[in-house]
Amino acid sequence: MIAVRGVSVQFGGLAALSDLDFAVPRGTVKAVIGPNGAGKTTLFNVISGIQAPTSGSVLLDGEDITSRPPHERVRRGLARTFQNLQVFSGMSVLENVVVGMHARLHAGVFSALLRLPSGRREEASARHRARALLGRVGLAGKADLPVSALSFGDLKIVEIARALASEPTVLLLDEPTAGLPASEASRVAEVIRAINTEGVTVLLVEHNMRVVMSVSHDILVLNFGRRIAEGDPASVRAHPDVITAYLGADIEAAHCA
Repeated sequence: MIAVRGVSVQFGGLAALSDLDFAVPRGTVKAVIGPNGAGKTTLFNVISGIQAPTSGSVLLDGEDITSRPPHERVRRGLARTFQNLQVFSGMSVLENVVVGMHARLHAGVFSALLRLPSGRREEASARHRARALLGRVGLAGKADLPVSALSFGDLKIVEIARALASEPTVLLLDEPTAGLPASEASRVAEVIRAINTEGVTVLLVEHNMRVVMSVSHDILVLNFGRRIAEGDPASVRAHPDVITAYLGADIEAAHCA
Protein backbone atom coordinates (compact mmCIF):
# COMPACT_ATOMS: atom_id res chain seq x y z
CA MET A 1 0.00 0.00 0.00
CA ILE A 2 2.90 2.35 0.75
CA ALA A 3 6.17 2.34 -1.17
CA VAL A 4 9.08 4.64 -0.31
CA ARG A 5 11.61 4.88 -3.13
CA GLY A 6 15.06 6.42 -2.62
CA VAL A 7 13.82 9.04 -0.15
CA SER A 8 16.39 11.42 1.30
CA VAL A 9 15.78 14.47 3.50
CA GLN A 10 18.50 17.02 4.12
CA PHE A 11 18.30 19.79 6.73
CA GLY A 12 21.27 21.93 5.82
CA GLY A 13 24.25 19.61 6.13
CA LEU A 14 22.32 17.06 8.20
CA ALA A 15 20.88 13.98 6.52
CA ALA A 16 17.69 13.03 8.37
CA LEU A 17 16.95 10.25 5.84
CA SER A 18 19.39 8.78 3.33
CA ASP A 19 18.24 6.98 0.16
CA LEU A 20 15.57 5.01 2.00
CA ASP A 21 13.65 2.22 0.24
CA PHE A 22 10.92 0.04 1.72
CA ALA A 23 7.33 -1.07 1.18
CA VAL A 24 4.31 -1.78 3.35
CA PRO A 25 2.32 -4.71 1.93
CA ARG A 26 -1.45 -4.39 1.84
CA GLY A 27 -3.19 -5.64 4.97
CA THR A 28 -0.10 -5.77 7.20
CA VAL A 29 1.22 -3.95 10.25
CA LYS A 30 4.74 -2.69 9.68
CA ALA A 31 6.67 -1.10 12.55
CA VAL A 32 9.46 1.46 12.20
CA ILE A 33 11.83 1.45 15.15
CA GLY A 34 15.16 3.04 16.02
CA PRO A 35 16.81 5.30 18.59
CA ASN A 36 15.87 8.95 19.00
CA GLY A 37 17.07 10.93 16.00
CA ALA A 38 16.93 7.91 13.69
CA GLY A 39 14.55 9.70 11.29
CA LYS A 40 11.26 8.00 12.18
CA THR A 41 9.10 11.10 12.56
CA THR A 42 10.74 12.71 9.52
CA LEU A 43 9.74 9.62 7.56
CA PHE A 44 6.13 9.94 8.74
CA ASN A 45 6.14 13.63 7.82
CA VAL A 46 7.32 12.79 4.31
CA ILE A 47 4.70 10.08 3.82
CA SER A 48 1.88 12.27 5.14
CA GLY A 49 2.96 15.31 3.11
CA ILE A 50 4.10 17.61 5.91
CA GLN A 51 7.75 17.43 4.81
CA ALA A 52 8.89 17.37 1.18
CA PRO A 53 11.75 14.95 0.49
CA THR A 54 15.00 16.31 -0.89
CA SER A 55 14.90 13.41 -3.35
CA GLY A 56 12.94 10.22 -3.92
CA SER A 57 9.24 9.44 -4.10
CA VAL A 58 6.30 8.09 -2.09
CA LEU A 59 3.63 5.87 -3.65
CA LEU A 60 0.19 5.12 -2.21
CA ASP A 61 -1.44 2.05 -3.73
CA GLY A 62 0.73 2.47 -6.84
CA GLU A 63 0.08 6.22 -7.27
CA ASP A 64 2.93 8.71 -6.86
CA ILE A 65 1.76 11.13 -4.15
CA THR A 66 5.11 12.86 -3.57
CA SER A 67 3.81 16.25 -4.70
CA ARG A 68 0.30 15.88 -3.23
CA PRO A 69 -0.63 18.10 -0.25
CA PRO A 70 -1.68 16.44 3.01
CA HIS A 71 -5.44 16.93 2.53
CA GLU A 72 -5.33 15.18 -0.85
CA ARG A 73 -3.48 12.25 0.68
CA VAL A 74 -6.24 11.97 3.27
CA ARG A 75 -8.85 11.84 0.50
CA ARG A 76 -6.83 9.11 -1.18
CA GLY A 77 -6.95 6.97 1.96
CA LEU A 78 -3.99 8.01 4.13
CA ALA A 79 -4.47 9.08 7.77
CA ARG A 80 -2.13 9.59 10.71
CA THR A 81 -1.88 10.34 14.39
CA PHE A 82 0.86 12.44 15.96
CA GLN A 83 3.45 11.80 18.63
CA ASN A 84 2.06 14.54 20.88
CA LEU A 85 -1.55 14.13 21.98
CA GLN A 86 -3.84 16.44 19.98
CA VAL A 87 -7.46 16.53 21.12
CA PHE A 88 -9.96 19.39 21.27
CA SER A 89 -10.43 19.86 25.01
CA GLY A 90 -13.64 21.88 24.71
CA MET A 91 -15.43 19.12 22.80
CA SER A 92 -16.97 15.80 23.67
CA VAL A 93 -15.40 12.48 22.71
CA LEU A 94 -17.97 12.13 19.91
CA GLU A 95 -17.30 15.62 18.56
CA ASN A 96 -13.56 14.95 18.47
CA VAL A 97 -14.17 11.93 16.25
CA VAL A 98 -16.59 13.84 13.98
CA VAL A 99 -13.79 16.36 13.31
CA GLY A 100 -11.86 13.56 11.63
CA MET A 101 -14.58 13.21 8.99
CA HIS A 102 -14.01 16.65 7.45
CA ALA A 103 -12.37 15.21 4.34
CA ARG A 104 -15.42 13.03 3.65
CA LEU A 105 -18.19 15.60 4.30
CA HIS A 106 -19.86 17.36 1.39
CA ALA A 107 -22.27 19.97 2.79
CA GLY A 108 -20.86 23.48 2.44
CA VAL A 109 -20.10 25.98 5.18
CA PHE A 110 -23.29 27.96 4.51
CA SER A 111 -25.43 24.82 4.74
CA ALA A 112 -23.96 24.14 8.15
CA LEU A 113 -24.20 27.73 9.39
CA LEU A 114 -27.78 28.22 8.16
CA ARG A 115 -28.84 24.78 9.41
CA LEU A 116 -30.13 23.82 5.97
CA PRO A 117 -31.61 20.31 5.61
CA SER A 118 -28.58 19.01 3.71
CA GLY A 119 -26.26 20.19 6.47
CA ARG A 120 -28.43 18.72 9.23
CA ARG A 121 -28.68 15.36 7.48
CA GLU A 122 -24.94 15.14 6.99
CA GLU A 123 -24.26 16.13 10.58
CA ALA A 124 -26.64 13.45 11.85
CA SER A 125 -24.99 10.86 9.62
CA ALA A 126 -21.52 11.91 10.80
CA ARG A 127 -22.50 11.59 14.44
CA HIS A 128 -24.01 8.16 13.81
CA ARG A 129 -20.82 6.96 12.12
CA ALA A 130 -18.70 8.46 14.92
CA ARG A 131 -20.66 6.49 17.51
CA ALA A 132 -20.12 3.32 15.51
CA LEU A 133 -16.38 4.04 15.34
CA LEU A 134 -16.19 4.56 19.08
CA GLY A 135 -17.91 1.21 19.49
CA ARG A 136 -15.24 -0.42 17.33
CA VAL A 137 -12.45 0.89 19.59
CA GLY A 138 -14.21 0.15 22.89
CA LEU A 139 -15.32 3.67 23.83
CA ALA A 140 -19.05 3.54 22.98
CA GLY A 141 -20.06 4.27 26.57
CA LYS A 142 -17.91 7.42 26.72
CA ALA A 143 -19.06 9.11 23.48
CA ASP A 144 -20.90 11.97 25.19
CA LEU A 145 -18.31 12.66 27.89
CA PRO A 146 -15.97 15.66 27.63
CA VAL A 147 -12.52 14.49 26.58
CA SER A 148 -11.19 16.03 29.80
CA ALA A 149 -12.91 13.19 31.70
CA LEU A 150 -10.93 10.46 29.92
CA SER A 151 -7.76 8.69 30.95
CA PHE A 152 -4.59 9.24 28.93
CA GLY A 153 -4.96 5.78 27.39
CA ASP A 154 -8.54 6.53 26.33
CA LEU A 155 -7.38 9.80 24.76
CA LYS A 156 -4.83 7.90 22.69
CA ILE A 157 -7.63 5.65 21.43
CA VAL A 158 -9.82 8.70 20.66
CA GLU A 159 -7.01 9.96 18.41
CA ILE A 160 -6.95 6.64 16.59
CA ALA A 161 -10.75 6.73 16.19
CA ARG A 162 -10.55 10.27 14.80
CA ALA A 163 -7.96 9.15 12.24
CA LEU A 164 -10.20 6.21 11.29
CA ALA A 165 -13.08 8.65 10.75
CA SER A 166 -11.52 9.69 7.43
CA GLU A 167 -12.00 6.08 6.23
CA PRO A 168 -8.32 5.36 5.54
CA THR A 169 -6.88 2.36 3.78
CA VAL A 170 -3.50 3.16 5.37
CA LEU A 171 -3.09 4.44 8.93
CA LEU A 172 0.16 5.93 10.25
CA LEU A 173 0.44 5.70 14.04
CA ASP A 174 3.19 7.81 15.61
CA GLU A 175 4.05 6.37 19.05
CA PRO A 176 0.47 5.53 20.06
CA THR A 177 1.51 4.02 23.42
CA ALA A 178 4.02 6.71 24.47
CA GLY A 179 3.65 7.52 28.15
CA LEU A 180 1.20 4.70 28.86
CA PRO A 181 1.52 2.05 31.58
CA ALA A 182 1.65 -1.57 30.45
CA SER A 183 -2.07 -2.25 30.88
CA GLU A 184 -3.09 0.80 28.81
CA ALA A 185 -0.46 0.02 26.16
CA SER A 186 -1.94 -3.46 25.84
CA ARG A 187 -5.39 -1.94 25.20
CA VAL A 188 -3.97 0.20 22.40
CA ALA A 189 -2.23 -2.84 20.94
CA GLU A 190 -5.57 -4.68 20.90
CA VAL A 191 -7.14 -1.78 19.02
CA ILE A 192 -4.31 -1.83 16.45
CA ARG A 193 -4.77 -5.55 15.87
CA ALA A 194 -8.54 -5.12 15.49
CA ILE A 195 -8.11 -2.28 12.98
CA ASN A 196 -5.71 -4.38 10.94
CA THR A 197 -8.04 -7.39 11.06
CA GLU A 198 -10.74 -5.16 9.54
CA GLY A 199 -8.47 -4.52 6.55
CA VAL A 200 -6.61 -1.31 7.36
CA THR A 201 -2.89 -1.35 6.58
CA VAL A 202 -0.88 0.11 9.48
CA LEU A 203 2.54 1.76 9.58
CA LEU A 204 3.62 2.15 13.20
CA VAL A 205 6.38 4.13 14.90
CA GLU A 206 6.75 2.85 18.43
CA HIS A 207 9.34 2.56 21.23
CA ASN A 208 7.44 -0.01 23.30
CA MET A 209 9.08 -3.20 22.10
CA ARG A 210 6.45 -5.48 23.64
CA VAL A 211 3.80 -3.71 21.55
CA VAL A 212 5.98 -3.77 18.43
CA MET A 213 6.69 -7.47 18.71
CA SER A 214 3.06 -8.36 19.46
CA VAL A 215 1.33 -6.48 16.62
CA SER A 216 3.84 -6.31 13.74
CA HIS A 217 4.14 -8.57 10.73
CA ASP A 218 7.29 -6.78 9.63
CA ILE A 219 9.78 -4.35 11.20
CA LEU A 220 12.03 -1.69 9.66
CA VAL A 221 14.95 -0.52 11.81
CA LEU A 222 16.47 2.93 11.20
CA ASN A 223 19.64 4.44 12.57
CA PHE A 224 20.90 7.89 11.54
CA GLY A 225 18.37 7.97 8.71
CA ARG A 226 19.46 4.69 7.17
CA ARG A 227 17.96 1.21 7.17
CA ILE A 228 20.07 -1.19 9.21
CA ALA A 229 17.62 -4.11 9.27
CA GLU A 230 14.22 -5.17 7.99
CA GLY A 231 12.21 -8.34 8.35
CA ASP A 232 9.85 -10.30 10.56
CA PRO A 233 10.04 -9.77 14.35
CA ALA A 234 12.10 -12.94 14.97
CA SER A 235 14.81 -12.02 12.46
CA VAL A 236 14.98 -8.41 13.62
CA ARG A 237 15.18 -9.51 17.25
CA ALA A 238 18.23 -11.62 16.44
CA HIS A 239 19.95 -9.16 14.07
CA PRO A 240 23.37 -8.23 15.52
CA ASP A 241 23.34 -4.69 14.08
CA VAL A 242 19.98 -4.01 15.72
CA ILE A 243 21.17 -5.26 19.09
CA THR A 244 24.35 -3.22 18.80
CA ALA A 245 22.50 -0.09 17.67
CA TYR A 246 20.05 0.24 20.51
CA LEU A 247 17.83 -2.65 21.48
CA GLY A 248 19.90 -5.00 23.59
CA ALA A 249 18.09 -5.92 26.78
CA ASP A 250 14.86 -4.20 25.62
CA ILE A 251 14.36 -6.62 22.77
CA GLU A 252 15.26 -9.60 24.95
CA ALA A 253 12.66 -8.45 27.49
CA ALA A 254 10.08 -8.18 24.72
CA HIS A 255 10.92 -11.73 23.64
CA CYS A 256 10.51 -13.12 27.13
CA ALA A 257 7.29 -11.20 27.97
